[in-house]
Parts: sequence; C-alpha cells; structure tokens
Amino acid sequence: MNLKSDGTYDAATLNSASIKLKRNKKMTISGSGNNAWSNISDGWPSITTATLTSGESADVTLVKIEDATDSGSGATEAKPARFVAIIAPQTLGANSASGATIGTDYLTLTLGSGTATEKTYTLKAADKDGLTLKYGSQYTLTATLTKFELNPGTIAVEAWKEESGEGNFEWQ
Repeated sequence: MNLKSDGTYDAATLNSASIKLKRNKKMTISGSGNNAWSNISDGWPSITTATLTSGESADVTLVKIEDATDSGSGATEAKPARFVAIIAPQTLGANSASGATIGTDYLTLTLGSGTATEKTYTLKAADKDGLTLKYGSQYTLTATLTKFELNPGTIAVEAWKEESGEGNFEWQ
C-alpha cells in the first residue's frame, strides 16, 4: 500500500500509521478433496480462490518498508509511505447480506494509536463481491489520507516478483 496525504498530514504522521488488513482466517480452497492440492507448481498449490468460512477473520498488520517524505524546496517531491503484507489468495470485504451493494471493511488505518487524538479510517470493498486477490499476483493500493477519510485510489496488479534472501519468517 502506498499511503499519501492531501496535505493534511505530514510525512512523520504517515510514517507512524498502523494499518491492518482483515484477512480470512479459515478458508475453503477451490476444488474437491485432494484435487485442490494436486496441481503443484514450484512447490505451491495451484489455488484459484479462497472464501471466508463461518465469518472468522484475523487482522494482519502491514509492515512499513519505506518512509514517506515531505516535499522540499526546489524539485523535491513528496513520497508516500509504503506498507506491505503477504497473504494467501482470497476475497476481502465480500458482503453476502441481502440487498447489499457495497462490500464490508477490509482495511483499517489508525493514527495516534492509544492516544487521546487517535483517529481510525476504514476502507470498504467497492462492491458486494469484495476485492479478489489471485494466486501469482501482487496488488498495490495507492490511497490518499484526508482530514475526513481514506480515499482509495488505484489498485495496480502485477505478476508476483520472487526474490531470494535469508531471515526468519513468522506467521501471524
């Protein structure tokens, strides 16, 4: 997620944001029986979609990988803060309620967490079918934070980029 401001908030405020994505905790994998896992490619099962089961979900905290900067004198342009999370393919924010036209909350952004000035903003899926994240893709949401709301901008979809490295990995 690229997080920028309309000028209401400075880079330090954007950098201190806490962003949580509501992901599906229990998922149903497309396919039946072992067929869902039979097509293994590069060590990963070929999952076409996953759906929420019994309304169970869990929040995933996005990790900031790049600080925002304020615009400076001359040609220096403000840069957004960049936050990331890796989650399984699934549909976020789907709304199965009768007569629903928009989805449910799938992202929460908090400024000043735990303080008297704490502010929380949420994003809902644009339609009742939610936002479907597919296997083998990475999604970048560019959103603008204003005084009153978090405005979703574009969602860029690219092929997943593999990188190598070392370190510890921990599931949340």
